[in-house]
Amino acid sequence: MEKKTVYKTYNSIDVLKLILAILVLVIHAGIDKTVISPVLRIAVPLFFIISGYFFFLKQQTLHTKAEKNRALWLLVKRNGLLYIFWSVAQLPVTMYARDYLEVLPKGLWYALRDILLGSGFTGAWYIPALVVGVVIVFYLSKKLSNAWLAALTLPIYGVCCLLTNYGNLFDAGGIITGIGEGYRELTGGQYFYTSFPAALFWVSAGKLLAEQKRNIRTGMMWAAAAIATALIMIERYTVVRWSLAITDDCYFSLMLLCPVVFWLVKENNTTFSGRFRFREMSTLLYVTHGACGRIVGAALKLKMLAALNNEIIKAIVTLLVAMAVSKIFLWIRDRFPKIKVLKYAC
Repeated sequence: MEKKTVYKTYNSIDVLKLILAILVLVIHAGIDKTVISPVLRIAVPLFFIISGYFFFLKQQTLHTKAEKNRALWLLVKRNGLLYIFWSVAQLPVTMYARDYLEVLPKGLWYALRDILLGSGFTGAWYIPALVVGVVIVFYLSKKLSNAWLAALTLPIYGVCCLLTNYGNLFDAGGIITGIGEGYRELTGGQYFYTSFPAALFWVSAGKLLAEQKRNIRTGMMWAAAAIATALIMIERYTVVRWSLAITDDCYFSLMLLCPVVFWLVKENNTTFSGRFRFREMSTLLYVTHGACGRIVGAALKLKMLAALNNEIIKAIVTLLVAMAVSKIFLWIRDRFPKIKVLKYAC
């Protein structure tokens, strides 16, 4: 009964997840350096919030330590298998895109190294970052209140913002730059802001929202959304005007905007059939868009298609191809239910 209640209450989140997957596709299509960049950059934080929200919402229905630990293990297992399946399935395209095929057999080792380090395919970093982030917040929450979790994780996300949109403010050898460089050395080249540190604040925010019991006026949240939207556009203008950014992954204003957007979507529920397809399509679109984008990009470089080779067309065609691939995959999975490995792929 509890599962049915959750699904019925949060149908709108399934739609949101599909939209967010499309936003991630647009980012990787190469058209994120525009005025719409702040809109695109809500995608990954909201994914973290959604996952954190549902995990810690489920935790409230469990009563024993064993049940809660099992729920954590299931999250780790499911996301781990999802990551491994698509890292292996997309290995040829990934090796081609990263020029590993040109240096075989070493190229195969490089590809396996990437998988072990959490970058098995385009956008793959989100999955291990989510798992590590949830595990850390899960255990920290046994000792810390939500207020202390926020006090601990908010500055970490602040560092992510400073390393990205404000990276040009800091000289080499400084504290902020040193954090980024030190983290890369420790993790074999992973960026601080595309790894689990970037997930901690958002997973904590999801936990806080899951445990929120007070009634919040809808009008107040819409006002907060308007203010947050204005703030992020001002922040974007400032960053561009004074050339502060090294990359634009993280904005300070997202810390207000993303929780508000999540709350508004959750509270303004919608009902529709086939909600599981929306959920599955969002996952499949996220994990396959990178490989599809590489194939589309290579095709558009052909002489006969050169006139169509621009970022917007690439994004549209990649979306259509990725959605087609996702639909075909779901058809195969439904047609051959005995192939159990397929159920872990979305």
